Amino acid sequence: MKAVIWTDVFQAVVMLTGTFAILIQGTVRVGGPTQVWNMAAFGGRLNFFNFDPDPRVRHTFWNLFVASFIRSFGLFFNQNTVQRIASTKSLEDAKRMIRISAPCLLFTGCVVAYEGVVVYSYFNHKGCDPLASKQISNPNQLVPFTVMDMFSNVPGMPGLFLASLFSASLSTLSSGLASLAALTWADIVHPLIGEISEVKATVIIKFIDEDSDQTKHPMCLPQDEDSDQAKHPMCLPQDEGSDQTKHPMC
Repeated sequence: MKAVIWTDVFQAVVMLTGTFAILIQGTVRVGGPTQVWNMAAFGGRLNFFNFDPDPRVRHTFWNLFVASFIRSFGLFFNQNTVQRIASTKSLEDAKRMIRISAPCLLFTGCVVAYEGVVVYSYFNHKGCDPLASKQISNPNQLVPFTVMDMFSNVPGMPGLFLASLFSASLSTLSSGLASLAALTWADIVHPLIGEISEVKATVIIKFIDEDSDQTKHPMCLPQDEDSDQAKHPMCLPQDEGSDQTKHPMC
């Protein structure tokens, strides 16, 4: 568990470094946070208070609030979190961990949301739409394309961004694999073989972890064009009369 936690810490640092590089550079090129915010607001990207009760509307205040509330139960009561809570020394330490992690999750969500605003404002400022100009074929390619366009003259930045992507994926993957190995050992293997030395138990758990890794790696799964990622409102192609499609070339 200690190894998983320290791995997550390192990967979080790499992930946030790549994200903040985009935020800072994009904000500077657009003309500052105020200009970024004004462009996004003018383009209709900051509609926080859409109280439409129609459940068929993809993003409204109500479905986002309810969905976030329900999702929080999965974040705080899944096996990964429970395993971390169980590893603390006391109940007070566990409570302290929750009090610290909750604001961190909120902060991370806000940073990622602002990254989408920066990407939109950046291309709006340039007067182009990479999707309309066919420079990218899928909305999932928008942020990597932004990195290559924004940091084309900065050696090492594309690699840093790629590292941040893998860090975001592998931090979740390592926690899931550790939890899966622990559950398999506690619920299946240990009752069958009985008491053994800690060294042998560690070897078995590592073997289970390695075996699970061969069948669970998410980076190998192709994304369907109708997937949730491809439907993100920040990436949807705009109507023919919108400002973006009037400036198709980047």
